[in-house]
Amino acid sequence: MKKNNISLFALGAVVISLTMISALIGCKFNLSDTKYLKRPDVEIFENGLRIHGDYVSSDIEHINIYRQDMDNSKIERIALLDPKGDTTPDNQNFFFYDNQVCKNHTYRYYVRFVTTQGEKNRTEWSEQKKATAGADNPKSFQYNLNNAYYEYDKDNAVLTIKPDGKHFEKPSNTVIADIDEFETALVFQTGDLIQTFTVASTDTVNLKELLPQEFYNTDIILLGIVGQKVIRNENANGAEKPLQSVTWTSLTPVYVKKIDFEHDFIRIDTKYGTKGFDYTIISDNEN
Repeated sequence: MKKNNISLFALGAVVISLTMISALIGCKFNLSDTKYLKRPDVEIFENGLRIHGDYVSSDIEHINIYRQDMDNSKIERIALLDPKGDTTPDNQNFFFYDNQVCKNHTYRYYVRFVTTQGEKNRTEWSEQKKATAGADNPKSFQYNLNNAYYEYDKDNAVLTIKPDGKHFEKPSNTVIADIDEFETALVFQTGDLIQTFTVASTDTVNLKELLPQEFYNTDIILLGIVGQKVIRNENANGAEKPLQSVTWTSLTPVYVKKIDFEHDFIRIDTKYGTKGFDYTIISDNEN
């Protein structure tokens, strides 16, 4: 009789343990892959979605935010945040409001952290959220190219818009209310390095005056055009206001017509320029 009581007790303990394990699995823990950091939270707001997460450490140089539209599987870079320029006193959390979403589309996000030492680590994907407000068409967040393209003069390292008289147009302010605060930027890639560079005019672009040293004597690809909004901390002391955030519109690919060269990439001679903002998507812990 005593032996049976012990067996029943042991069986009960096993049942309780299994119940607790099942409950834990049902909770929103990051159990899918421990190599990724804790996923960000996403909340639904009137004009879009809000992403909220932790800075992880005080050694963070900048943060990239990526979005995937689950209706078409497209992954986009949408923002860069700089903790050093934050106006909050503790810099322990970040918030980003994403207003460039389509109504009734479902989205998820992940965040990439880059340290001052250059180490890159990303979070898991967030939960999926459906936007209750937004645009009707994802293409409305892109530039309108008006059937124009670039012609590249390799001898002078100059991009010229063609046909003559054509222009690239920003998205409408009926879709992005603050589009007038966005500057036009071209996105260039060499190897794993991808950066955005603002241009005063897209009609003619001198690459020797635009691109920094890292792009010279390398194979360069023009990925396309974006709108870029830069916010700096105007309350900070000092002449140079620290960067707070960079927001991008959707990338629009731009065709480059070759003149007197055989390769699909661009090469230019060495000359120093200004550094662009980080637009890469690769992390140290990517598969």
